[in-house]
Amino acid sequence: MLLQSDEIKKQNDRLNELLSMAKPFDKKTIGANVIASNVMAEFRTVTINKGSSDGITKNMVVLGPGGLVGKVGHVGLKESLILLISDPNSSADIFVQRTNARAILTGALTGPELRPFYSLSRLEYLKKTSDIVNGDVVVTSGLDQLYPPGIPVGTVNKVDNTLSGVFKNAEVVPFVDLTQLKEVLLLK
Repeated sequence: MLLQSDEIKKQNDRLNELLSMAKPFDKKTIGANVIASNVMAEFRTVTINKGSSDGITKNMVVLGPGGLVGKVGHVGLKESLILLISDPNSSADIFVQRTNARAILTGALTGPELRPFYSLSRLEYLKKTSDIVNGDVVVTSGLDQLYPPGIPVGTVNKVDNTLSGVFKNAEVVPFVDLTQLKEVLLLK
């Protein structure tokens, strides 16, 4: 009984955090539970318990406790597949909050050294002259016309200045632990 009560409190805290994430975007939302996870495969996805019968449509923005999770990739009648920001096929236009440096966030092909199976994304097309350091906060820019501006994404973990040419890369650790998702919020 005590364990069940503790889990209910944790779930309540996660749901309250999700609801507070959506407030700045002034959009209607749909809550959903994660019912399957495939974050360690070639395609990093989760399945939620809502589909077209619940008003879910392709490319809806998905938030988790702390920030951006991804977007709806495939919609079924009662379930939907969410393409996570750690998937190599995902992308989002972002700004580095401190300096307004702009880049494209994509999923990382390789796992980081932080801990096994931890999700990671990377910044591409980041100008070599961009002022960016470890710990910088990354947010959506809204310029891709998919993700509203200002959604927290994560923090810069490692900047790679060794590339030749006009760009450098950086790793981003998402604010949302994508391997531990239980509930998500979709923006309509």
